[in-house]
Amino acid sequence: MKLEGFLSNGSVVRISKYPEQQLQIVGQGQANLKTQKVFDYAAVLFPQGYQDGDHLVLFDNEDICEIDAYGYMDDESIEYTAHIENIVEMLRDGRLSLDDLSK
Repeated sequence: MKLEGFLSNGSVVRISKYPEQQLQIVGQGQANLKTQKVFDYAAVLFPQGYQDGDHLVLFDNEDICEIDAYGYMDDESIEYTAHIENIVEMLRDGRLSLDDLSK
């Protein structure tokens, strides 16, 4: 599935790695600090919800195979999502590092 831009928090999706399991997006522009890899999203199992940090699923737009529900969007969340998309793009093309964000 080809997506333009990020889905909003609250969206419920399925990814190719776990096509039978619904996931609810709870974060955009997430990084694994151990590997320094940046992901488009962090999600929790749906409908179970958050259990602990060990049960977050990190994935990218390209991993999404189905969108079951779209999360709520208003002007503030649209502006925030655009900001996060820009940061992720800069992290991926090297204009910004994770260390830069912690300063």
